[in-house]
Amino acid sequence: MQKINNILSKNCHYLLYLYALSSALSISASTVILLIFLSIYLLNIKENYKSAPKDFLLFAAYYIWAMFTLLFNGIFSKFSRIINIWDKLPYIFASNMNIDKNKIINFLHILFLINSIVIIYALLQKFLGAPIIVKSLYTPDMIRFKGFFSHPLRFAGYISLISLFAFNFAVFYSNKFIAYLPFLILSVFLTGSRSYFISFIATTLLLSYIKSKKLFSIYSISILLYVTFVFFVFPDVRGRTESSFDSHAQGVSSASLRFNFWKAGLEIFKSSPIYGVGFYEVSNRLKPYMDKGLIDNNAHCHNSYITASAETGFIGLIIYISIFLYFMRKYLLIGYKEDNLFIKSFSYSLFSAFLNLAIAGIFESQFSTFIIWSFLTLSMGLFEKINKTKELAI
Repeated sequence: MQKINNILSKNCHYLLYLYALSSALSISASTVILLIFLSIYLLNIKENYKSAPKDFLLFAAYYIWAMFTLLFNGIFSKFSRIINIWDKLPYIFASNMNIDKNKIINFLHILFLINSIVIIYALLQKFLGAPIIVKSLYTPDMIRFKGFFSHPLRFAGYISLISLFAFNFAVFYSNKFIAYLPFLILSVFLTGSRSYFISFIATTLLLSYIKSKKLFSIYSISILLYVTFVFFVFPDVRGRTESSFDSHAQGVSSASLRFNFWKAGLEIFKSSPIYGVGFYEVSNRLKPYMDKGLIDNNAHCHNSYITASAETGFIGLIIYISIFLYFMRKYLLIGYKEDNLFIKSFSYSLFSAFLNLAIAGIFESQFSTFIIWSFLTLSMGLFEKINKTKELAI
């Protein structure tokens, strides 16, 4: 068994490369690869768990409290929802992978390249009628780019993280990564997600300022020109932005609908402020608001913080916010103090990923979006390994 474990451990970077490919092409394939990683980790669990990152306990605390919210609400049949912690587990098993700087750089190049190819083919599909491979890369109306995902918002969250990693490595590590940026940034806009437009631009502006005031000035002008160009060439993107204040079939604008979601979520929170209405139960409580025509769906409150407070109460909200504040502070400080450019770039990538999700979380609820968090926590685990063993980053 030990011999098998050693062979698997030494070759796990090939699985990592496959994950980079699959994350852009198939969530199912990505899930299988992560399960294989987990199996490799469990083969030597007695030794591996000793080096598990201690701050994973923040994630564990949220999900344990989430189970208590179900208990306090008498929802005993839904304890299986604890399985949703699964997309945070890569933080543990990736921190034990046999990797080094070169393998991670290869991983990033594959990740950026495959996503760039997807956006290029999407443009060919939209403008030149390129044939559909497996599924259309757009929504049925050909307005919103969704890649091979089922919903453009899932893809928007994922591609915004990929784009931020490319941005950080281009700015803080090597200009070789700059070539990917025009395609990846365009992907963020073509998803039509206004939430991630805002979060991505705000985050990259801050990163450019951290690098230098000169870069901040150059980037501010560049991103303004780039957005103007995108709005001019892609009227669908401009239309999505303008539609924020246009009335829909319900007779209200997107902004008004969003406000109604928030108001409903706060009312649900007030009904049980300590422990909420139960983990994943907010959709049931939103249904009456949808039936009245106040909102157009009952998936969540379109705000991560309101959703967390409605489902898990004030205590759950405190834990949720603590997760973001803790990891943003952790990675920002490491990046600021670190002299090794690779570690600095990687750390700032993780800081910006959390900041991006925190800002987008004002308008969306994405803490349970598998592809977003499995990618992020996998990256956190890889960073944990490389940061603990500095010689691997040389």
